Amino acid sequence: MKKLVIGLLGYWVIGLLALVYAEEYALEKIVITPLRYAQDIQRIPAAVTVITKEEIEKSNAQTIVDLLRPVSSVVVRDYYGTGTKASVDLRGFGEFAGENTLVLIDGRRVNEIDLSGVAWTQIPLEIVEKIEIIRGMGGVLYGDNALGGVINILTKKGEGKPTFKFKAETGSFQREKYNFEMGGSRGILSYLINFNRYSTNGYRKNSDYRGEDFFGKITYQPQDGFSLTLSGNYHLGDFGLPGALRESQLKDTSRRDTKFPADDVGEADGYINLETKSKLTDSLEINTHLSFRRREVDNYLLSSQSLDYRRIDTLSLRPSAILETNLLGKEHQFMGGIDFYKVDSLIDAYSGWGLVYYQGEKMRETAIDKNSLGYYLQDRGELSERLNFLLGYRLEKAKYSFDSTPQPGIWDSDPWVSRTVVDEDLQLDEEALSFGLNYLFKENAKFYINYNRSFRLPTTDEYYSIWSTPPVNTQLLPQISHNYELGCEYGWGEYLRGGFSLFAMKLRNELYYDPLTFTNRNYDKTEHRGLELFAEKKIGDCLILNGNYTFTEAFFKGGNYAGKQIPLIPRHKASLSGNLKFARNWELNTIFNYCGERFLINDQGHNYPPLKDFFTLDLRWERKIREGNLYFTVNNLFNKKYSEYGAISTVYNERGFYPSPERNFLMGITYKF
Repeated sequence: MKKLVIGLLGYWVIGLLALVYAEEYALEKIVITPLRYAQDIQRIPAAVTVITKEEIEKSNAQTIVDLLRPVSSVVVRDYYGTGTKASVDLRGFGEFAGENTLVLIDGRRVNEIDLSGVAWTQIPLEIVEKIEIIRGMGGVLYGDNALGGVINILTKKGEGKPTFKFKAETGSFQREKYNFEMGGSRGILSYLINFNRYSTNGYRKNSDYRGEDFFGKITYQPQDGFSLTLSGNYHLGDFGLPGALRESQLKDTSRRDTKFPADDVGEADGYINLETKSKLTDSLEINTHLSFRRREVDNYLLSSQSLDYRRIDTLSLRPSAILETNLLGKEHQFMGGIDFYKVDSLIDAYSGWGLVYYQGEKMRETAIDKNSLGYYLQDRGELSERLNFLLGYRLEKAKYSFDSTPQPGIWDSDPWVSRTVVDEDLQLDEEALSFGLNYLFKENAKFYINYNRSFRLPTTDEYYSIWSTPPVNTQLLPQISHNYELGCEYGWGEYLRGGFSLFAMKLRNELYYDPLTFTNRNYDKTEHRGLELFAEKKIGDCLILNGNYTFTEAFFKGGNYAGKQIPLIPRHKASLSGNLKFARNWELNTIFNYCGERFLINDQGHNYPPLKDFFTLDLRWERKIREGNLYFTVNNLFNKKYSEYGAISTVYNERGFYPSPERNFLMGITYKF
């Protein structure tokens, strides 16, 4: 496997040296995520990746997490291969990657206040316009959760004359997908409506998924400089949770089996978002975002006798202003704003013991709320024609409220059933700071350095557990990161570009779950550091190659585990993809992904063998037909048996695995009329 990694490195180095004397390379010009408004990507002092609509349509991806898997420095862990339970790790945070990577949909944060993670299935691929990933930056403009970086998912809008699109797919594991879209624009109004239905039995028993999504967006622009956009999505889903298979169990059963055949989750998730943009003068713009989201989840986990209903309501208001001006003869773009989020969550816990108590009787009501208010100001200024800087500051205030009341029942005298009443509040203040320099040493090349102070506030599940003493752990501290980075991007001619970035994150109070004490705690000092390399090469008009390699070290700097690698983080990660146009109207897309060895969750001391490294190769053939196309996909061509996620069972003292899908197939058709 090391030869494969060395081969990718060799490809990158040779490609970078191949066309030094060729003509200029056209780099991507616009990105929105880092500065919350349109900005030339070459003037941003950070590592940014943009996945375009064309790349999405030609990819092998079945879910958004599949689409992110080949991105530099991104490690995806999809527990069951359906995207229902998955985490996306930017720059090595392992088990708690989901809490250290901020995910946005049209600029609206979708990270939950608990440990349930991002609902990746909420937005189908078919409504995504593009995805922007910025690594190591974002704390000033977005606050909590942005330590590893920010992923902004931008949705489509209607354009041009009315069009209708239809898509149908079928494949392995009885997968079926149907998508219908209608959109267009007329005068001052544009519109888009999308309906998506997706179902699969999944690779493993009880990994089935059934989901439906309805998305709509309307933009009203009566005059230049003013627009109003109303968008929303409603998602219904139901899926099984096959859980882990321990090493001893895998000796006696198939890796497609489950020991939890009845565990199931049902979800309903919807949001509505109103956005206004007002250009008051040539130099001043005022934007406002108002949104409401309700997420409802029914957890039916008979394996642990856990039944509960959860509802999370999120109201947000995010006004901002952009001022372009001259100071001392130099251009400056000031951006300031307020982020207000009010999150109310309700948890009703029910009895799962059908023989001991009445199954389904409510045993406890819990209300956990979090209100946050963030103030930020950022300046992007020009020091010279080629040198610009970025300077920003954020203050965020958060208040938590915990209320939990046991319900009366026949379990009142049971010493194993907690009768604790909880009524407690907690308040936190945190700061973020960023500074970056960006030097355009050539029209198509930049060198940058940056520093970012970011933070992560504990989730409600980390603060609170009814089985802990006390139930609310007020001693748990926010996680603080100091991130240092330098990088370079360069275009060699029309057909080659490449770059690198070096980063080091020094963390205090990194949050983790201690399986020995069954509590959430703060590590001593930890450090994450690494190297990212990437290259893109075009060979004529028929072939495009993209390659990247990431080396990451995330380790403990103090305490009992000093010098040890943090679990679930691979040192080596590489991807190579290609797009080949051949014959007439035919295309071949290939994606090679490699992930190195990782220690399992709960193995901070490295007492067990690590998860093995693995690679996969995916292929997609596509043929254009008039107003549509036909395609056929093979995923995991070489039928590799691997797991993206695994943990040590502290009860049985052995390794547990979440087997990933073996070779599978997909075919489909799209048509526009």
